[in-house]
Amino acid sequence: MILQVLALSIPLGVEWLLVFVVLIFLYFWVKTIIEILKREMPFTNKIAWLLVVFFTGILGLVIYKISEMINFSEKESTQKIVYTD
Repeated sequence: MILQVLALSIPLGVEWLLVFVVLIFLYFWVKTIIEILKREMPFTNKIAWLLVVFFTGILGLVIYKISEMINFSEKESTQKIVYTD
């Protein structure tokens, strides 16, 4: 159906699985772009991350999420715990 236009012979079940995977990827791609726009960071960093995620697709999305986890763990480890009575 959809992929017949591209002259690919993919069974119908696999075709819908492929469409489902692409829709999931698009969801996370758009969600990550919105997350970058909302996040507090310098403007140049926002532009750089937007370009990376926009042009590299799933690879940029994975790189952004890994760097976000690293930054979060660094912030968490540098926070001081203050106990008050």
